[in-house]
Amino acid sequence: MELYDTDYVLVDTNTNKPIEGFEIVYPLEEVRWFLYEGIYTEEEINKILIKLQSKGKCKIENDWSFVSMTKLPIEIQKKYIETLNQTK
Repeated sequence: MELYDTDYVLVDTNTNKPIEGFEIVYPLEEVRWFLYEGIYTEEEINKILIKLQSKGKCKIENDWSFVSMTKLPIEIQKKYIETLNQTK
């Protein structure tokens, strides 16, 4: 299993710990749909996605951020790889 910088996870901004389970990974288009379900306008969503693609991380609300899989600490990346390999 390989992690990609174009896949994102939702984490606590302060700790980088996942908000959801280690099996939940969002491609960019699914990040868009996740944000549509919230309080964001189309313009705000587009700004978030542009920032996410350019920086690999973007805070959304409260203390939550979307982060590229490759920007996570190595220990957390390993947990994602383990979990995703088990679900194959």
